[in-house]
Amino acid sequence: MRKRSEDSQKVFTRILIGIIISTVATLLVASTILYVNYNRIALRQVYRTDMNSLTQTSREVAKMTETAKSLSYQIYQDYTISSLLLYSKPNIYEITSAMEQLDNYRMTLPFIESIYVYNSKSNEFFISSNVRNGQQSISEIDDQGITSILQRFHDYKPFVPIPRTYQVGSTEATEVNSYTYLCYDTINDNAKLNYAVIVNIKDDWLSPNMNAVDQPGKTFIVNENGDLLSDFGDRALMKNLSNEAFMKPIMQDTEQSAYFTEKVDGEKSLITYTAPDDLGWRYVRITPYDLITSDIRSMRTHTVLFCVGLLLAGLLLSYLVSRKLYHPIDKVLVRLRVMEAERRGSLHLLRQDFLRGRCRAVKQ
Repeated sequence: MRKRSEDSQKVFTRILIGIIISTVATLLVASTILYVNYNRIALRQVYRTDMNSLTQTSREVAKMTETAKSLSYQIYQDYTISSLLLYSKPNIYEITSAMEQLDNYRMTLPFIESIYVYNSKSNEFFISSNVRNGQQSISEIDDQGITSILQRFHDYKPFVPIPRTYQVGSTEATEVNSYTYLCYDTINDNAKLNYAVIVNIKDDWLSPNMNAVDQPGKTFIVNENGDLLSDFGDRALMKNLSNEAFMKPIMQDTEQSAYFTEKVDGEKSLITYTAPDDLGWRYVRITPYDLITSDIRSMRTHTVLFCVGLLLAGLLLSYLVSRKLYHPIDKVLVRLRVMEAERRGSLHLLRQDFLRGRCRAVKQ
């Protein structure tokens, strides 16, 4: 009887454990597959959103370049301003009329920070700016960076934006970031600069569109050499980023737009980048990975709690199902044991009859 009880208990335990293992394994596999797939879907969605934002920024830069180009040509062809470009000593009336015209050009486009007209014959700049208007010699101009650019003008293509920081007043507080566009004319087969029209466009006109408040992450621009062309945290403008770990895949992929995950400043992030545009610039967006997966982690927590509750309910149900399955199986086992006992009894009787028959045969 004790043997019967032990065997029955083993059968019941095996059924119960089998159902529990199947339930737990199914929940774990299903939850893992869902979590991984949701992560991939979230990354792809953020990538598409970031790529649309970067593409829009690229269009704005292209529009900005076309605007600067058109404005420079207008200034170049403007008869009133031509006296500043062509004459070594324009009179006061010509200067006054030309400066008013420059102011008109600048004020028609709110994102224009300043316009310079440079005359190499007089080494003079004629400046239209919110901070300082008027005439300055090449040695006295507040924006000394422009003199370095003009000295090396062969290194810069016309109408390719030059990101830079420069001073527009007598104090450091008046430093501004801008994109500078050059339109120049040369003498003697490009040997010497004749005159130039310089248009400076405010950096903060582009930055809010790149890093809007309602958009997570940071956006910045680099050129084909990896030089930083826009604001990016505490990194200086024109700093070379090509040696930073997160930039290496971007520098190696010279033609495609793509995304990947990498640590930036110690934080795991999703990095989205565009293919080079007509200027050779690439637009990069960095979005913290935790920010992307926060909703998924919340869903994972709720899923785990749901699965725990489902598992507890499953254990109770497994116990009840096991009991229900156990009873018919136990009946079959009992019948088998009874049949086995009867068979053993029958064999014992047959053996005894056989032995009695042998004994009689020997006596006779």
